Amino acid sequence: MTDTPADQQAASPAKSLYRFRSTDALIGMRAELENLEIFFSSPEQLNDPLEGFKDFVWDGDAIVWKNHIRHYLLCLMHTLMTTMVMGGEYQAISEHDFTLHTEEDMPTPQMREMYGDICGAFFADERAAAYPGLIAARGPIRRDEVLHYFRTLHGRAVTTILQTFVKRRLGPESLVTGPMAAFGETQLLDDKYFALLAQVEVEAGKPGARDALFAASTNTFEQMQLIRLCDDTVPQNGWTSILTDFPPVYIDRLDQLLYPDWYTACFTDNYSHTAMWGNYADSHRGICLEFGVTADKSGKYRLPLYGQVGIGGNKDGTRPIFGWTDLQFDPVIYGESAIEVDFFRSLGRLGRQALVSSWFANESGQRSICADEVLGENEEWRQAYWRRYHDAAIRKLRDWAHEGEHRLVLSAGLSGSKETAARKLKFKPESLTGIIFGIRTTPSDKAKVIRIVQEKWAAGNQTCPDFYQAHYAPESGKIERSKYGLLSGAALSRSSSSRS
Repeated sequence: MTDTPADQQAASPAKSLYRFRSTDALIGMRAELENLEIFFSSPEQLNDPLEGFKDFVWDGDAIVWKNHIRHYLLCLMHTLMTTMVMGGEYQAISEHDFTLHTEEDMPTPQMREMYGDICGAFFADERAAAYPGLIAARGPIRRDEVLHYFRTLHGRAVTTILQTFVKRRLGPESLVTGPMAAFGETQLLDDKYFALLAQVEVEAGKPGARDALFAASTNTFEQMQLIRLCDDTVPQNGWTSILTDFPPVYIDRLDQLLYPDWYTACFTDNYSHTAMWGNYADSHRGICLEFGVTADKSGKYRLPLYGQVGIGGNKDGTRPIFGWTDLQFDPVIYGESAIEVDFFRSLGRLGRQALVSSWFANESGQRSICADEVLGENEEWRQAYWRRYHDAAIRKLRDWAHEGEHRLVLSAGLSGSKETAARKLKFKPESLTGIIFGIRTTPSDKAKVIRIVQEKWAAGNQTCPDFYQAHYAPESGKIERSKYGLLSGAALSRSSSSRS
């Protein structure tokens, strides 16, 4: 017996997936029902702080580590300069994309020359110059250890940059003689520290001892920061934020160098879960939308949505291209840990020239051992790279498994924008097969929903979705639904047609 090719297999039967919404989102200011829209949220807008989290592992040679430090200096230089221009109250570290800066992006030769001076002055210290090799010798390391090293060099980095600004008359002398100078230089590490560190780990002899050691370091730094925040004598402004918060913010933003942003619309296969009604439908005051979806020949369920599908243009400029596309539902994978990502070998968002000049080559043109997979024509690497990107968007810890979640994922490359408007995609009226009112949904909100459906669906001569009321069922001990038979889809459609 031979397998039937995927394109000859029959499509799987239709099923229902459910989307909980508050009445404010559905019939309030956002008017998702009237506009036939599905909003795609950013990870930051979801209720799990580990959305899209990747367990980064840094494993590289001295070339990429030196370039990593150079990149840190570049981002810090940009942030300090922005604060100097905008004023001390401006929170420059809140700018979302500062880690995407490269040397090629600098607007003038003078800026590039200044950046070169900063890097030269920073690495003139023999301890700073030794950092890349000493860190590389540590082998694979994780976030807390990387953060520890950047914290120890942060003081020298700030001082070096501000001294260069003053030397080039870009800032007042007070930058290096006033309150900023009091920050001083944190003590740079030397080879003796790294030798002692290795010895401590050997003596500990326990798996995870290294990670635990640096997690404790992070915890100590965070406590010190809270102590400063509680001190009314310490000014809390943009300058202070750079001095104390820049290293962890920088580390957290490095994900931008690897992958484009993504957004998601969340669905579930279970409308009866009372906790989900409470969490996602405004404590049962909201509504649950039922969408009928059909699987394609490969067994993947999809939903047709209208939005930006690409970018076109000519010599006169570019323009967005809009159209219908069938987005694929993916069941969320619930696991015990986050996806592990090799940082240096996943730098896939920058262009080839920027990767070579800013990350994978030294001043003499020698290539890093990390460059081969990223820069080579390696189809296996490319597929694994995008698989990790997609899997991170649909992976959650096992604690969330009760939600039975299914997701539509939208890449920033497809939507073309991070703006809210570009993340509102339209669905076809016939895709919405049911509307379930919550136990606490008010009669006035129900009536508003029904009127919107009558007007919207009748205008397109579409059969209206069925209406249901959620209620507690003593027999099952669960939330169940009862159909509003007098308001069935067909009856409403006939009523709307007769009035029109």
